[in-house]
Amino acid sequence: MESKQRVVVGANVPRSWLTSRGVVTREAHPRDRRARIVRLTAAGKEQAAKTFAGHKAAMDLAASGLSKTERATLIELLKKLGTSAGTRAAP
Repeated sequence: MESKQRVVVGANVPRSWLTSRGVVTREAHPRDRRARIVRLTAAGKEQAAKTFAGHKAAMDLAASGLSKTERATLIELLKKLGTSAGTRAAP
């Protein structure tokens, strides 16, 4: 099953850097000349998995002093913060 998630790459990460390292492939959109289809390669998926595993380990360590209930509360609050931040325009 193909993921339909969109990822926005920051302006400070050149597209050629991702392509030249074999992390992504880029191709023209079949119906929109302005758009490009960018897909993770197998190497890109492997790198993403390693990166997210390291991030998870760091977050688990950071939250290790919290109880199970406190962790659940923290997760809910962070979700709420993320949702509310996403609906507000930057100043």
